[in-house]
Amino acid sequence: MNDNKDNTPDWQFVAAQLRQPNGEFATEIGQRMNVSNLQIHQFTFDELQLHPDLEILEIGMGNGHFVKELFNLNPDLTYTGIDYSKEMVEASKTINSDLCEQNKATFLHCAIDELPFSEPIYDRIFTINTLYFWSDPDVTLSNIQRLLKPNGYLTIAIRPKHIMEHHPFTAFGFTLYSREDACRLLEKNGFNIVSVTEKKETGSSGITDEVLTFESLIITAEKHSI
Repeated sequence: MNDNKDNTPDWQFVAAQLRQPNGEFATEIGQRMNVSNLQIHQFTFDELQLHPDLEILEIGMGNGHFVKELFNLNPDLTYTGIDYSKEMVEASKTINSDLCEQNKATFLHCAIDELPFSEPIYDRIFTINTLYFWSDPDVTLSNIQRLLKPNGYLTIAIRPKHIMEHHPFTAFGFTLYSREDACRLLEKNGFNIVSVTEKKETGSSGITDEVLTFESLIITAEKHSI
């Protein structure tokens, strides 16, 4: 992932791989994201308010490394993870083969608008570090509304704009959001903000060999009741 001449990372390539890990570097990217995203996953899981018999959808689960932790928190869940990286979906199935065999976890290679359900089926939908890449957030949130049960919860976790704008890879295909930007987006699309959590991350190692500083911004919003 480095330029051969001066060992400088190819930031455009890094950004593209973060968006959709693929090819020979997909496995390495997935593993690096597991390291850099450890704390934001922990913080997000704390906000999900898990209880038995929930139907959960995760948008962009990467290689599925953290899925088992959800079931450690509450074993009586039904989980679906979607990702448009074929490599990440296959890795998720391998890492979580036991959960797949028990029909507790399903991993699909698709975008959210490709899920075929016409009725709302999910109690919780969450996504970590994908909002930057949504080409049309209003359409994505409309699909989330379609799939989320009345009074269901959407949790979005990102690194806020004031942090991400200092990292060179975000110049390539990232849309950055402040706390206020993200809340306005959700409210505009029919969600009531339930909670906003901001936490410092310590010792985060980045997607390259450099050590980067991150903060977590986690917003939980409720779908309007019908």
